Amino acid sequence: MSNDKTTNVCLFFQAHQPFRIRSYDFFQIGNDPNYFDDALNRDILHRVADRCYLPALQLFEELHHQTEGNFKAGLGISGTLITQLEKWRPDVLQRFQSLVAQGILFVTGGTYSNSLATFFSAQEAGRQIRNHRQIIKKYFQVKPTCFANTELIYRDDMVQMIKSFGYHTILAEGVQRYLGHRAPNFMYHANGDDSVKLLLRNAPLSDDIGFRFSDTSWDQWPLCANTYTDWILDSDHQVHNIFLDLETMGEHHDATSGIFDFWRSFILNGQSRGLRYLSPNDVAEELSPVDSYSSPKHSSWADYEKDKSAWQSNVMQQEASQKVFRLQQIVESSNCPHLFEDWSRLQSADHFLHMSTKGGSTGEAHRKFRVHADPYDSYSYFMNILADLQIRAKVKMARHLLEQIGELAPLSE
Repeated sequence: MSNDKTTNVCLFFQAHQPFRIRSYDFFQIGNDPNYFDDALNRDILHRVADRCYLPALQLFEELHHQTEGNFKAGLGISGTLITQLEKWRPDVLQRFQSLVAQGILFVTGGTYSNSLATFFSAQEAGRQIRNHRQIIKKYFQVKPTCFANTELIYRDDMVQMIKSFGYHTILAEGVQRYLGHRAPNFMYHANGDDSVKLLLRNAPLSDDIGFRFSDTSWDQWPLCANTYTDWILDSDHQVHNIFLDLETMGEHHDATSGIFDFWRSFILNGQSRGLRYLSPNDVAEELSPVDSYSSPKHSSWADYEKDKSAWQSNVMQQEASQKVFRLQQIVESSNCPHLFEDWSRLQSADHFLHMSTKGGSTGEAHRKFRVHADPYDSYSYFMNILADLQIRAKVKMARHLLEQIGELAPLSE
C-alpha cells in the first residue's frame, strides 16, 4: 500500500430469499396443503442469481486476488436460500461454497428461515439457530463464530441466549438514540457482559449504498468511490462496519446503475489510500471493545426507525405473527416433519413486511418486495394458510396420539 496508515472497513453481506406464499383463498382452507408459489420462487431465484449472486461473487473473487488477499467479507446466508439454491441453482451454491473455502467470505450464524422467533419464542429461536448451524456445517464445513440475527434484530436480553450457542461476537445496528454522542465506528461489548463483542453497523455509510445509490434526487448522486472513501477517512474510527443485503448489487440497484463499477473502484482505489477490508471474524480477533452498548428495546437495520416496526407496526402484522407462534405447540405435537417445515418457512420476516402499510419512501421500498396486490391481500392469504396449517396440525396431532396408544398403525407422510 502507498499509505502507511491503514483504516479498517468491516464488510458483511446478507443473502436471503423466502418461500413466498401463493394467492391462497378461503375456499382452499382444509383442501390444499400447498402454500408456496414454487414457480414464482424459482423465477425470482433465477433472476437474482443471474443479476446479483453470480456477478457479485465473481467480482469478490477477482478483488480478493487483485488486492492480494486484502478483500474479505462476512456472509449471512439463510437456510431458505440454501434450500432454494440446492433445488434450482446448484451452480450458484457451488460458487458460494468456493468463496467460503478460499477464505474470501466468512459465514455468520443466524436463523434458518430469517425468522422473527426472537420476538416471540426463545425455544423456537434456539431451534432456528441450531438448524442454521447444521445447514451451514453441511454445505460449507464451517462453524460460524459471529452471529447476525434476522435483519440485525437485537436487544440486550438476547445476549445470553445467543452466547449459549457459542457465539461471542454479534452484529447489530448502531442506533444513534442508543449510542448518544458516540460513533458506531468502534468495537463495543454487550451491556452487562464484556465477553460478548458487538459490531455495530454504520447506518449512514451502509444506507448510502443500500438505499440512496440509485436515487437521482440525492444530492450526492452519482456517488463516487473516492468521495465515499473520503467520508470513511474523515471520521473517528476503529472500524467502519458496512453491512448490506447482497442483493443490493445487481438486484436492488441493477448493473446499469454502476453498482459493480462502484464496488470495484471503492475496493481497489480504497486500498491505495490505506483501507483494509475485513470480515467480522478478523475484526473480532484483532480489536478490543472500547465501551458497552445497550439496546433496551428491539433494534434492527430496517426502515428509518431502526426498530421492529417494519414487521409489527399495524394490527395485521401483529395478529399474523402472533398466530404463527401460537401454533408452535400444536405443530410440535403433530410429529410431522412436513408441517414443521411449512411452519418454519411461514416465520420468515418477509411475509410480515409484505403486510406493511407504511407510507412515504419507506412504503415505496416495501412495495417493491410485495408479491401480492396490496398488504391486505398479503394478510388475507397468509391467515388462510395459517387456518389450513392449524387444521392439518390438529389432524396429525390426533393421529400421532392414537398411534402412541396403539389404536392406529403408523401412517407415513
